[in-house]
Amino acid sequence: RRALAQSHKEQERIDREIAEIDRGIEQLYTGVELPVGSRADLLERCDRVGAYRAECDRLREARIREQDRAAGLPEDDETEPLIEADDEAKLRERLEQAEAEAQRATQLREERAKLQARLEHAGSDRKMEEARRKYDRAREALEQAYDRALLRESGNFLLHEVSEEHRSEHEPRIVTEARDRFARYTHYAYELIVDQGRGIVAEDRTAGEKRSLQELSTGTRMQLLMAVRLGYLSVLERSYRPLPLFLDEALTTTDPERFEEIVGSLKDAAHREGRQLFYLSAQPADLLRWEEAIGARPHHIDLPMARFGMPGCKPEDYPMPVPRSIPEPGEMSPAEYAATLEVPPVDPRRDAGSIHLFYLVRDDLPLLHRLMNTLKIASLGALEQFLRREDAAELLPEEDRRRRLAARCRIARIWAELWRQGRGHPVDRSALERSGAVTEAFLDAVWELCERVNGDAVLLIESLRAGHIARFRRQKVDELAEWLEEHGYLDSAERLSPEARRRELRRRAGDGAPAGEVEWVCEGLEAQVSADWLNRNR
Repeated sequence: RRALAQSHKEQERIDREIAEIDRGIEQLYTGVELPVGSRADLLERCDRVGAYRAECDRLREARIREQDRAAGLPEDDETEPLIEADDEAKLRERLEQAEAEAQRATQLREERAKLQARLEHAGSDRKMEEARRKYDRAREALEQAYDRALLRESGNFLLHEVSEEHRSEHEPRIVTEARDRFARYTHYAYELIVDQGRGIVAEDRTAGEKRSLQELSTGTRMQLLMAVRLGYLSVLERSYRPLPLFLDEALTTTDPERFEEIVGSLKDAAHREGRQLFYLSAQPADLLRWEEAIGARPHHIDLPMARFGMPGCKPEDYPMPVPRSIPEPGEMSPAEYAATLEVPPVDPRRDAGSIHLFYLVRDDLPLLHRLMNTLKIASLGALEQFLRREDAAELLPEEDRRRRLAARCRIARIWAELWRQGRGHPVDRSALERSGAVTEAFLDAVWELCERVNGDAVLLIESLRAGHIARFRRQKVDELAEWLEEHGYLDSAERLSPEARRRELRRRAGDGAPAGEVEWVCEGLEAQVSADWLNRNR
């Protein structure tokens, strides 16, 4: 029985091998498109394999010869069609043209050789060598200056990075909490900064300036102080049960939009921390403002009624102005929507943070409306601060949009920096007075001339030297020019043309921005700088 079973297994194996061979034979026939079993036709084709390979070799050699001959043809779009059409007359005509051009090239080479000989003879007095030595020395000095400039720039960059890293990792929690609150209260238009020399200051993200508490408006100063106090309170009570919070007319000077933002933040903090909140006010209208801000009527205690049994003034007697809302774009074009929003023109002389958000999001008007109406962001500086906040991902969850907006902000800043190269600060009347070079007798005339050249220091000095103001001495012009250069109003760097700005912008911002973003932002900003502005400031 074992032998029989073994024989059955062997037979099954042989059957499988036979089936596999049959399939292979079938695939062989079908692969050469022959009926299965056509052995004679198959053998005939096998006999023709040698001839087929020989023809393939001939075809390969012919193609090589064709490529070799085609390589000698001129690189144009006319010769090949003539060859394909076997147009001998046209080919001979082109051959004659090529021979004439070759003869002309020979003549030019001969002239070049003669000029080279004359140059070599002219250089025998060593003037050329001396000029080359001066050129080499100047080039070496330029390279050294360039290296020093790069070293300074890299040092400033590293210092900034180290400062930012130290601030983010070692900054007290109180400052971090206060900064986040202050940014939300001001719709990211201001950022709280701890300055070693001035203490707590607010950086205006639109103007790019730092302002002390005394330099802030009453409302903004109150917002900053409230952000600091609430940040301090949140850190102080982190391990304890939160105590009730009393605010005594703390929002009296706050405009309606910021009032709503601060009250909303206080409401969220009260719910999150389980804190009781008391707001004391002698303004009946504040009750309506709180009701509009939190969407519900808060618990109200009328002190005149509680103390004297007489009701105080009713909030309804003090109608509140309806806050202005940003209209939706609907079917409006970008130009129409910009006119509706009254978008200001681009002023490259100001800090790039002042650039209106429209110029960065004009291709996505619904997003522009969302940022301006919901988040109250209207400028590049406020958008930059918002994108750096931890809650940016929550308020604007689309990561691609956040990355694209951040890239556009960086591109716009570099563009503004390139535009200001060679222009310096705009000259104002205060600068003329502080210079000491313009006396009281000439101040009005010089200031009028300065206004005509739009505060451009270069054009102002050129106009004064051209005698546009009678009896204004050249010595005073030189003193004014020296003072303006010393204080940053005159910039000796070369002014860049629009195309030069575009090239430099591609070089500096192209690596860190998605494809096409640099061109898109540059074209939009360049288009907004009016022709009159360029003519006066080129």
